[in-house]
Amino acid sequence: MLNSLAYSQYTVSEHLWSSADEILLVRVIEEKPELWRLITTCTSDVIVQIVNTYKSTRFASDVKNVIFARLYDCSKEPIASNASMLKKDKRYIIFLLSKEPSEVEIAEEGKKKIYSLSDLALGILEYNDQLEGFLKSKQRAKH
Repeated sequence: MLNSLAYSQYTVSEHLWSSADEILLVRVIEEKPELWRLITTCTSDVIVQIVNTYKSTRFASDVKNVIFARLYDCSKEPIASNASMLKKDKRYIIFLLSKEPSEVEIAEEGKKKIYSLSDLALGILEYNDQLEGFLKSKQRAKH
C-alpha cells in the first residue's frame, strides 16, 4: 500500500513539474481583503515574496514580490479550494503557466501581467519538505 501511495505522489509531482513553466516557493507577506473589491469583483489580493525559484522560463529574475488574486464566488466562498490557503506568513509552492500571460491596465498601478495556475486543483500547495526535495532534484537534473 505504501508503495502505491509513494508512486501516486511521485506521479502528481511529475505532472506538476512538466505542466508548469514557473515554479516558485513564496511566502505571503500581506493580505489585502478590500471590501469594495470583494463585493464588486469577487476577488481579493495577496502579496507574496518569492523565496526560491525551482523552474523559470519567462519570469523576470529581478521580480521579488508577486500579487495573487484570490477568486471568490459572490457568496464570498473561495472558488478553488487552494484559493483560501494563501495565509499571511505561510509558505507555498506555486505552479504557473507563463507562455502567454495576459496584461491588464490598472489606472493607479499601470500594466500588470496575469499568469494562470498550471493546475486549478494543485497549482498552489502548502510547502512541504518532500515536494521541495523532488523539485530540487528535478532542478539539478535539468542543469
